[in-house]
Amino acid sequence: MIISSEWSEVQQNIGTLVSDHQNNRPIDAQDFPYIKKSHWTPSGEVTNCSNCRKKFGLTDRKHHCYRCGHVCCWKCTRYRRKLSILAEPDPNGRSYQVCASCFDEGPQTIGQTQDLTDLFFTLKGRKTSPKYKSKSGSRLHRKLDYQKECRRLTEGFLAAGGTSWLKSASLEIMKSFSLPDWQKGTFYLPKGATDFCQLCEQKFGLLTQKHNCRVCGRVICSSCSAENLILYVPDDGEQDSDPHWAIIKVKGCPEVEPNLCLYQRVCGSCQAQLEDIQLAEVTQAVVEEEQQDIFSSIKQVYEKISATQSKVDSQLPKYQELIEGLEISAGSPKYLPQARSNMQMLAKAQADLSDHLTRLVVEVASLKRLQPSTAAQLKLLKGLLRAKYEFYQENMFQFRDLRRRLEAMTPTEVLNEIQAIVDHQAINSAYISTKQLGLEALLLADKHQFAPRIAQVLATVEGVVMEELQISIQEHREDWDQHQLQVQEFVKRCLQGSSHRFVRPSRRLTKAHGTKYVSQFLSERSEIVVTQIHLQLCAKCVDKKFKRTKEALQAAQLQLLDNQEKGQRSTTVGTESTRS
Repeated sequence: MIISSEWSEVQQNIGTLVSDHQNNRPIDAQDFPYIKKSHWTPSGEVTNCSNCRKKFGLTDRKHHCYRCGHVCCWKCTRYRRKLSILAEPDPNGRSYQVCASCFDEGPQTIGQTQDLTDLFFTLKGRKTSPKYKSKSGSRLHRKLDYQKECRRLTEGFLAAGGTSWLKSASLEIMKSFSLPDWQKGTFYLPKGATDFCQLCEQKFGLLTQKHNCRVCGRVICSSCSAENLILYVPDDGEQDSDPHWAIIKVKGCPEVEPNLCLYQRVCGSCQAQLEDIQLAEVTQAVVEEEQQDIFSSIKQVYEKISATQSKVDSQLPKYQELIEGLEISAGSPKYLPQARSNMQMLAKAQADLSDHLTRLVVEVASLKRLQPSTAAQLKLLKGLLRAKYEFYQENMFQFRDLRRRLEAMTPTEVLNEIQAIVDHQAINSAYISTKQLGLEALLLADKHQFAPRIAQVLATVEGVVMEELQISIQEHREDWDQHQLQVQEFVKRCLQGSSHRFVRPSRRLTKAHGTKYVSQFLSERSEIVVTQIHLQLCAKCVDKKFKRTKEALQAAQLQLLDNQEKGQRSTTVGTESTRS
């Protein structure tokens, strides 16, 4: 109960973070105590960069290195390093701009000095090693290795052209004429070697045809066998997927016949053994999913957050460099370069950085879905959330501070032009993302044969976004038909490859749980993507801009959340009835 109540409080704090980001809540500078500046060299006493000796002037401003305190030019202080409040290198400190010599200065020795990650995984690996598992159920003297025989069939199917639709069709035709070597089992017996079925001992005649089991190789009759073993390549859009095998009409087989497949004849004895193996694998997958280690889930989210952090660390200095290059003096804004290419470059950098920070918030919010069951798990999650929240606050504060500097030195008409470019890019990005997500939802619903409710919700949002995008296209004097062709081509390319899709269900979990898993996963991923689109639009544009789109996205969020709750309730009821 204590863990549950504490985690509920943490979840509320995560919700506050998302709400603050959506509403652009100002961050107080007092929340970030700056480094001690007592060791800084007074800037009035310096006329040249202490590193490259370049003379300071109207366009070359002075910058302090927060580590050593020397006065340098922008190019010599464009590096960043984490420092403590005493200006010492500290991996747990805040990020400050430093000169090149301080950036290259030795390792950070203050703070965390020992990494126990490798030791943790070593000990965990020992505990899960096969030598610790029970061997009571193993059959060491089994005469026929069914896994080996199935591997022979799948490898032979691949070598014979299982990834080609034309070759797979030819295999289906040729199997009635001659039996290739890869379809002959270890104990293969030629048809002429016996006149009796090796299972029911019925004598073969004119009306009783001989067959070979593709697994054990025995000669059998039609009554004792059937073409119930399917070799197939999953229809996941990947041409290099490995072939699989399955007994049809048994849990774990494909719900829809794959495009690339070949049916094989098996005897009743082998079919029973393969059914047990198939059901055991499916059951094991379900058990592993139910008992999934929360640390693995945390690790997955942490890796995503770290990748986004790297993008923020890379983009923020670029945005600062652009502003530093434009900043001449507060009293001479008329000399600011106003070329549209410069404004587009600045607008793109600003929009990209805003997107990265929004994605960081969404990924941190995904930790809210986890349910810690021990004090150690709760402590780990609290520490991770605290660290990422501090990173977000620090970088968001710097981002907003840079925007304030840009506003202070830039004429109003230039600011309006930059914001117009950002607005146009934002609504265009929202339209493309919504359109692609809706198509993915429709394709999955059609493939796995469930109601396209999510696709209908997204189609409603897409219609609202498209209307406001058309207005923006007209304001920028662009051709709408040409723009639509470009969007369709872009979305088509994204759908062709699985790496650019928003929704990528696990093949293993799809095989284990079927349509229910795909439907629930689609609902969860759609809600996450719609939330990210909404937050990005709110972060980039003012409140009054694209108001209808924001309202439509928010309404879609609520519908998707409601759909998730209904799916979870039905899953819970189904699980309880199964157990009873």
